[in-house]
Amino acid sequence: MVKFSRKYLTVTIVIAVLAGLSYFAFRPQPVPVDLGFAQLGPMQMTVSGSGTTRIRNVYVISAPVGGQLLRIDKDVGDAVVAGETELAAILPQDPTLLDARSLALAEAAVDAAQAALGLSGAEVDRATAELSYAQADYARTARLAENGNASQARLDQSEMKVRIGQAAVATAQSAKRVSEFDLDVARAQLVGPESLGDDGDGSNCCIRLRSPIGGQILRLLHESQTVISAGTPLMEIGDAGDLEILVDLLSEDAVKVAAGATVAIVQWGGEVSLEGRVRRVEPYGFEKISALGIEEQRVNVVVDIVSPRQQWLALGHGFSVSARIEVWARDDALTVPTGALFRDGDNWAVYVAEAGNAVQRRVEIGRNNGTQAEILGGLEAGTPVILYPSDRIVEAVAITERASR
Repeated sequence: MVKFSRKYLTVTIVIAVLAGLSYFAFRPQPVPVDLGFAQLGPMQMTVSGSGTTRIRNVYVISAPVGGQLLRIDKDVGDAVVAGETELAAILPQDPTLLDARSLALAEAAVDAAQAALGLSGAEVDRATAELSYAQADYARTARLAENGNASQARLDQSEMKVRIGQAAVATAQSAKRVSEFDLDVARAQLVGPESLGDDGDGSNCCIRLRSPIGGQILRLLHESQTVISAGTPLMEIGDAGDLEILVDLLSEDAVKVAAGATVAIVQWGGEVSLEGRVRRVEPYGFEKISALGIEEQRVNVVVDIVSPRQQWLALGHGFSVSARIEVWARDDALTVPTGALFRDGDNWAVYVAEAGNAVQRRVEIGRNNGTQAEILGGLEAGTPVILYPSDRIVEAVAITERASR
């Protein structure tokens, strides 16, 4: 009987040990989770878009006259000084050579103009002589009138002849000047390429263009010596320190943006982001085809760079950047990481960590910027929430925080 009891006790102990080991081996293990917290702090909403830098005022230097453009010895990026730096020199077009008939006509026109000038000179001499006679007659009549030997009517008649003579002289002199101008015009018809003078360096016959502003040369549209017409663009200049950014946004994003909004300028090639300010939202939208071939309505937003110039010296005209424009901000918003949210029917919910277990709570959310979600109700600041809950997370399941790596 004793032997049986000992054997029974031994079997019982073995079974108990095995049962205990099985329980510890197969009992439910706490699910490892990542935790975040509901916390008070700053939150902002932004809209993002790609942009292009541009100089605010770009000046196109054009040829004021047609002619031969001399080679431009400038390079893109060269600095220019307002009113001092010579940008280009243009040799005006030479007059064309005259054929035999045109030459004969031009020479005849010169002879005719010279004859007309001689006739005008003779008319001036005649009018001057008549004026001298009238003036002498008036002087004699005035002396006779003083002695009572000439009537007042005769004196007035002599004075009138003097005035008529003065007008005739003025008319003849004007006609002579017209004849002189006609002679100059006729002689100009004889001017040919061989008649132009030069001092050897083109300084007497070239039109030299100087920079209207201080800045840099942005583009050279013509560089080699060539024949150009009036109005031909030669180069573009501007001040690279006076940059603005043109950001095109979807029209539904652009309506949220207001002038004066803060802008973070990123992906421009520098180590730090730049600060900008919205100056204007253009009132005119345009259609643009996206990379996926979708027609989109876009709106241009003009942004000024407010960061110190030393931070973006490398930026120039036509560079690509990305911009995040602030459309809403709050300094004391209660937020949770967006990854903690999930849908519970028509509501939003989170799993809260309470006493080592997961507890589901419905929450009311406001704005969501993709990283943070604003909590309007259902949570308090400091409450731990489970991030990215998997299908293993259910109500009251045991959880343990995953060790940070």
